Amino acid sequence: MEGRAADFIWQHRDLPYGWEAAIENVVDASHVAVTHHNMISNRYTDPAPMEISWVRRPTQMGGFKFRMRHLRPKKGMENHISTTDFRPPGMVHNRATAPNGGSTTLLLYFAPTKPGWCRLLVSFMVVKGEKGEDAPSAMPNASSAGVELRQAAFALLQSPLFPRWFVHVIAPLFLHQDLVFLHRQQAILQRWQRKTGGTWRQAFWTPAQTDTGSVALRRWLDQNGGIEWSPGAAADVLPVLSKELLFDTYHGHTEHCVHCQQAL
Repeated sequence: MEGRAADFIWQHRDLPYGWEAAIENVVDASHVAVTHHNMISNRYTDPAPMEISWVRRPTQMGGFKFRMRHLRPKKGMENHISTTDFRPPGMVHNRATAPNGGSTTLLLYFAPTKPGWCRLLVSFMVVKGEKGEDAPSAMPNASSAGVELRQAAFALLQSPLFPRWFVHVIAPLFLHQDLVFLHRQQAILQRWQRKTGGTWRQAFWTPAQTDTGSVALRRWLDQNGGIEWSPGAAADVLPVLSKELLFDTYHGHTEHCVHCQQAL
């Protein structure tokens, strides 16, 4: 691996949705094409059936890991493999691997900070092929030329070639695409559960193979428990924040970041 591997700049962000909603999102194999439309995927051309198989079945301490195979892969990507690896309590690695040994891994770590909020630590790691071939993109089956170009540009902007504060300015473009969905999803689910006394199993219909990660995470939470907040931190019903508060990058990142503070 010497000379083939490179890591990218680490970043952090306080996010207005809970640790469990954050992990459920990144283990959902199908969310990228819809949520990250025109950034790293295209919701109209990229959705396709997937076959999901277990690499490591869910356990209390081991979490779980599964492999995804596109049933309508893009030409030249027929033998690429994508995996999602959840390690309790808050690590998820999403990896795309090419037959030549090259890979791109999205490294995600989520830490609960208070009810309805979590802190994300995120970076990429790329490994070139055995003969020096370029690593695959994070979404190798993206079929739009424009999206492929934006994927490459986004990856370049995450590299150490640019000052850290500049990379941190670009990152919210990606995070903000998920933000509203997840913030409102957790509020809707909590309100529904308070009103009906029902469980997530009754609230959601999850018939597809691509729901495997979301279902596995929720079952893991049911069996192993969530977070025991102190009484002073417990929130009965989480508030729905305004757009101004949801997209407040300064209080979610900048005021805590030495690189961004130096650039102000």
